[in-house]
Amino acid sequence: MLTLRCNPISDGFDEGGFSQAGNVDFYLKSFRDHGSRTLAELIQKFSNSATPVNCVVYDSFLPWALDVAKEHGIYGDAFFTNSATVCSIFAHIHHGLLTLPLTPEMTPLLLPGLPPLTSQTCQFSEEARGVSEIWPAKLIGPMVPSAYLDERIKGDRGYGSSLWKPLSEECIEWLETKPSNSVVYVSFGSMVSLSEVGI
Repeated sequence: MLTLRCNPISDGFDEGGFSQAGNVDFYLKSFRDHGSRTLAELIQKFSNSATPVNCVVYDSFLPWALDVAKEHGIYGDAFFTNSATVCSIFAHIHHGLLTLPLTPEMTPLLLPGLPPLTSQTCQFSEEARGVSEIWPAKLIGPMVPSAYLDERIKGDRGYGSSLWKPLSEECIEWLETKPSNSVVYVSFGSMVSLSEVGI
């Protein structure tokens, strides 16, 4: 039987989260400063226990977590919620194989494992092979809109999911079809403030 423990870190706004900060830049700076400190304290807290932290899995939008992991001599793994195509593009930029901004003479964009990048879509398996050649990663998706998979969330067609507005009604409707205490919610982090109704 797997036992999970939940230990929070601070964003500096422990009473109200993002809504208390009121400004994205101010919130992200506070989250970096307070999050780095409290994540370090959490790692230290478990360092001499039977279950020390040996890897930090962090949202790729919070790269400071990797710095904290390195300071404590443990592994860090970024969790990307982007498509494999976007991860491939990020990897090429990171390794200096692609520079921005793109100019008209650079299109269509040609990257290994991908068809020419224009307005047409690419197949996931080609993308996965291409990104894995230059960036060791374990792909656990797809994390794409519901409309392209099982259509469980009506009208979910955009990749522009909001950090500020959860899909409350659709999620509650789906949750109400499940037996009591049968669903576990796992979050990799968000700036969404959930009400008691949404939990």
